[in-house]
Amino acid sequence: MRKKILYTFLLLLSSPVVAHDLEGINLDLTRVIFDSQQNSASIKVNNFNENKSWLLRSWISNYSDDGKSKSFIITPILYRVLPNESIQLKIEKTDDLLPTDRESVFRINVLAIPPKEISNDKTSSKPSDLQFAINSRIKLIYRPHKLNETDKVNAAFKSLKILKKNEYISIENATPYYITMDNVKINNKKVTSIEDFMVAPYSEFKIPTQNAKSFSYTTINDYGGKNPIIDIKF
Repeated sequence: MRKKILYTFLLLLSSPVVAHDLEGINLDLTRVIFDSQQNSASIKVNNFNENKSWLLRSWISNYSDDGKSKSFIITPILYRVLPNESIQLKIEKTDDLLPTDRESVFRINVLAIPPKEISNDKTSSKPSDLQFAINSRIKLIYRPHKLNETDKVNAAFKSLKILKKNEYISIENATPYYITMDNVKINNKKVTSIEDFMVAPYSEFKIPTQNAKSFSYTTINDYGGKNPIIDIKF
């Protein structure tokens, strides 16, 4: 019994997804852009499952260490979403100490916990007794209002500077925006050793490699869509 409880707990913690429709739970956005002049922002959580209710637990965490954010809150923290029901989660800023010359990034977490199905057999330890939770995580990007110019935001990915070094590829971002790269390939082979290709403002991102002859990638826009593929020959 102890092993079963422990295993169930681990399953609850180890099932992260990113805004995908899984078991009927769906987030309607892949990222939230929070303009500094906004009082609040919102995201909708849909339960498309016709038979199952979920207990939703929501929170906002720091992007780098998953610690609870002191800059934002999300409500309601707990909510039971019924079959075929949707709910709007409200995001509010709690301080004015964030940088004004660049974006800041956080994570929105929505943990969906299913109701426990009670078995008549108290000694049962079937795998079906295990409870899986779904932790959907998306980016919350705080953007100072003076930077929220559509043309500059949309063109930011074009400013990335790609350089080949001896033992790595250097990606320099001289803009105040976070730029997320996707489908990154070296010598036409997808790079799988790095999970998160997000280049912070005014920073350098390094990809360890040797003998790189080509480098290609795309980037993600504010709406979760992909910009044109960039293909570089060294």
